[in-house]
Amino acid sequence: MSQSVSIQSLAAASGGVVSVRQAVSAGILRQAVEHEVAVGRLLAMHPGVYRSAGTPPSHRLDVLAAVTAAGPAAVVSHRSAACLHGLPAGSVDVVEITVPHHLRPRLRGVDVHRSLRLPDSHRRRIDGLPVTSVERTLADIGAVVRTEAVRRSAETAVVRRLTTVERLLGFVDDNGQRGRTGIGALRSVLEDWLLSERPPDSELEIAFGRLVNRLGLPAPRYQFEVIDDHGRFVARLDAGWPEHRLAVEIDGFSAHGSPSSMQRDLTRQNRLVALGWTVLRFTWHDVVRRPDHVAGQIATLLTVLGTSS
Repeated sequence: MSQSVSIQSLAAASGGVVSVRQAVSAGILRQAVEHEVAVGRLLAMHPGVYRSAGTPPSHRLDVLAAVTAAGPAAVVSHRSAACLHGLPAGSVDVVEITVPHHLRPRLRGVDVHRSLRLPDSHRRRIDGLPVTSVERTLADIGAVVRTEAVRRSAETAVVRRLTTVERLLGFVDDNGQRGRTGIGALRSVLEDWLLSERPPDSELEIAFGRLVNRLGLPAPRYQFEVIDDHGRFVARLDAGWPEHRLAVEIDGFSAHGSPSSMQRDLTRQNRLVALGWTVLRFTWHDVVRRPDHVAGQIATLLTVLGTSS
């Protein structure tokens, strides 16, 4: 196999980018890389880092070239990491990486962040790229975007089950030392989630709470306990408007997983109806994918029940 073919194969295996360091490690002569550049088959991206001329430009290619140029300790971070995780704060208009604090790579068009702490637990791989974990990404982006963008990204991450409230709380506890850039925004978001001095009970509750706030509905009582006239416990509601006796139940993926659980749910719902409650049931798909449909039904019933009370 010729050196030219070897270089192009190495670039293809690396996702379209190859460095002189990688080529030399693979037994390819430096002069062969320089020849590929001279004839236009390799295009410079950073000093010593090239893309194959047959590979079209992309954000992924830009971040791959950046971490390749910065060395094996570098990781895609901040808005670039958020983009790879599919979070709202992500942006393809910037290239951001993080390196250990003792490194100082200077790369044109790249925002290089330096960190005193970048353990393996803060690293993941997405599509072959080293990327900060979801939790670390949500902590980092607070340094470069507004708190509202952190809030939307944290909600998206939890609703999509990329992380959990407990993991985020644990990350802030373990890494939230004074002076750490950006983490204050994530801490603020989590504090806002402390409904009745506790975090939301489920990903669906976060999604439902976001829907209520965004569409201007009156705030419900979460995890509201219904007690009958004899002081007996009847049900704990996912969300409810007790002044209107309107209950909302949100069924997750495992709802009615067995005949016995279906029977319990029906008995519970019938007891609520007997006490004068109106019960609406929605699914994960309803709340996340059809928020206007959910909000419309709730708003209509709040109006009807408010008028009749």
